[in-house]
Amino acid sequence: MRGTARTIGLLAAVALALIPFIGCEPPQGGDTGTWTYDFTSDGDAVEESAWFVDAGNMEETSHGYWLNQATIAAPYLFTGDFTAEFTFYLKHVLSEDEIFRFAFRLVDPNWDTAAMRHCGLAAYYTSFPDDGDPYYQVEQGNGDYASDAHSGNVPGLVAGQNLFTMVRTGDVVTMYMNGTLVDTLTVEAANLPSIGYAPLIHGHNSWTETDTNFYIHNLTVTYEPGERIAHDWNQ
Repeated sequence: MRGTARTIGLLAAVALALIPFIGCEPPQGGDTGTWTYDFTSDGDAVEESAWFVDAGNMEETSHGYWLNQATIAAPYLFTGDFTAEFTFYLKHVLSEDEIFRFAFRLVDPNWDTAAMRHCGLAAYYTSFPDDGDPYYQVEQGNGDYASDAHSGNVPGLVAGQNLFTMVRTGDVVTMYMNGTLVDTLTVEAANLPSIGYAPLIHGHNSWTETDTNFYIHNLTVTYEPGERIAHDWNQ
């Protein structure tokens, strides 16, 4: 009987100790601070999922995940400082070809509304070699947006595989292409995210996949554990 009473008392003490944690989120012990998505194997799973999808052409191919007139955004918001790395491929078939537009942005949950807050890079008429038409914009906004336009291809950009990196530190976002500094942007207070940023990818060129086109391979985000929030764009 004494053993039974002792056991009951111990269980009651444990239950009382757990009361303050009822309703709290589970501990972040399993959060490694790195999230990655491989589009070369799981690209087709983006549709019909929690990702933001505004699709023209989207398809897994031998060159990567083809995006044409298509925009996708990750199903997570990163609330603190982080680094987002986008590995992508530019297929350039003919010397006279141009890639109309591709873009990488950080967007808040209002991206699909008039109050969208964002910052990022958009490149237009990319060609190899540069035929005089290419330019790129470093931009930010909250519905309306402001941008700085620069002539030429994005610094450091090559035909084939590339790595674009966005480093957020407070209200400053620094951008690199294959290790070459592209720009450093101070985001205005009105354009900072309401909760956190989701990485966004956009590609737009040809409706025929065998033509010159944009392909995304991989997205990796490194952040402080506990500073990632799941976000279903379809709810």
